Amino acid sequence: MRPIPDLARRILSPLVLAAALGTPALAAPDAADYLSARSAAAAHDYAVAADRFLAVLEADPEAGPQITESALAALLAAGEVDRALDLPDERLEGDSQIAGLLRQIRAARAGDWEGLLSVIDAGDDDLLVNALSRGWALYGTGDVEAARGSFAALAESPGLLPFALYHEALMLAASGDFDAAAEILDRPEAEGLLRSRRGALAYAQIQAQSGNGPQAAERLRGLFPGGLDIAIGALVERIEAGEDIAFDLVQSAQDGLAEVHFSFAGVLEGDAPPESTLIFARAAQALKPDHVDALLLLGNILGRLGRPDLAGESFAAVPRNDPSFPLAELGRAEALAAAEQPGRAIEVLQQLTAADPELTQAQVALGQMLSRQDDLAGAEAAYTRAIEQTPEGSGWWLLYARGMAREAQGNWDGAEADMRAALDVTPDQPAVLNFLGYSLVERGERLDEALGMIERAVALRPEDGAIVDSLGWAQFKLGRYAEAVGNLERAVSLLPVDPILNDHLGDAFWAVGRLSEAQFQWRRALSFDPEPEEEQRIRQKLERGLDAVLAEEGADPLRNTADGQEAP
Repeated sequence: MRPIPDLARRILSPLVLAAALGTPALAAPDAADYLSARSAAAAHDYAVAADRFLAVLEADPEAGPQITESALAALLAAGEVDRALDLPDERLEGDSQIAGLLRQIRAARAGDWEGLLSVIDAGDDDLLVNALSRGWALYGTGDVEAARGSFAALAESPGLLPFALYHEALMLAASGDFDAAAEILDRPEAEGLLRSRRGALAYAQIQAQSGNGPQAAERLRGLFPGGLDIAIGALVERIEAGEDIAFDLVQSAQDGLAEVHFSFAGVLEGDAPPESTLIFARAAQALKPDHVDALLLLGNILGRLGRPDLAGESFAAVPRNDPSFPLAELGRAEALAAAEQPGRAIEVLQQLTAADPELTQAQVALGQMLSRQDDLAGAEAAYTRAIEQTPEGSGWWLLYARGMAREAQGNWDGAEADMRAALDVTPDQPAVLNFLGYSLVERGERLDEALGMIERAVALRPEDGAIVDSLGWAQFKLGRYAEAVGNLERAVSLLPVDPILNDHLGDAFWAVGRLSEAQFQWRRALSFDPEPEEEQRIRQKLERGLDAVLAEEGADPLRNTADGQEAP
């Protein structure tokens, strides 16, 4: 994992939250429950882990703070915040960040803002989460100026100005002072915020309240030249259509506190253990159950943690009438596929594309899902719809994907046309150069052009074993066997367990007279589970030799590179 950046360290306590879910081995009296808890936590089955940790505490109330910390962390990670808050008070009175976080949630839910300030004061002043939470707690008491002062003080800390500006703008908007909020987001220092999903939504909603909606829409289109996110795009279209836009991103101090924890979940994502990101996202959800972006983030995190069942539940919680519902359905389909339910995943995507045929992302996802299930005609049709919806900007990948689907169906002319069109868009795309070059080699067509394409691909991606193999195989087809051996040996060193690469190297060894090595390489290829047709051909080569197999297939014989004659 990458080292945790300084900003992430200011969010996490010295005891990283994730460590609470993997406590060290202890001499616990109830070893079975303890070991079950640790095993469940390692498998990211947090509900079971919480049950087992609590069982340890029930059997031995003096088990120690580490067990309590682990139980609380597991409950929070499982989304069982209410259950955690129902535990005896002494379980929540520890000085850990988890216990403090739960006390903050309890105080905010009760509207006890003075109590929340007390919890924050008892915590680590250096934690950024506490510093921002203080501003929202002060707003909860009704003291807007004190809240502004708290955010302003935070803005003086190096690197924290964007956070302070964002939350101050949200707080002012929640109080109804949209002009002041808009002024903050118009500052040059805030421009980076607008490139984030939440920042863009806040900017558009706030500017719409100040009568500057059209200008905000134009600015957002400029900030996202590659296309707007689904939710941002829907909001921009509503603004441009003259619809009334409400500010509903943050409507209360409790919502603001949820936004604090969601902000940090986003910062930690990819830079800290996913368990830490999960805990902050769960805190946001506990404070604002309809926080759609938190639900989407939870789905993504749980999917990466290998829990597609829980990921699907999170995506399914996004309301159908929310602009982000299509994103949630895309995530749910991927979760179903990861849970080995491809039929249901395809059904979700088909319903999504039927409801909105112009949703390009859904057409692409459907094409990918159908391709995985070998429904190549269906995949081609989905890719075609996506290409037709973006005629001026399909990009190389869609053409490449459709080309592969066409080639697999035997439509070489269509596949070649797509690949060449993809190269027109991105001439130096290694994947396309390799696919087209390799396919031409396999077909025995335009071998010099094919070799040139593959050489360009290798130059662009020299550590890609599949591409290096293509170069060696093209040289083999051209009768340049000695050169082929060198490149195919390198390809196998890069992808040592690929059956096709090992088979190719065996052929090259045979062609240069290294017959024992060829047989060894073919046997290696068999050990890596080749496709049935390839397996049969390799066995025939082992029995009769490559020359006999080529003759039986009616293929060109190997060349004798010494005198130009055919090999004996």
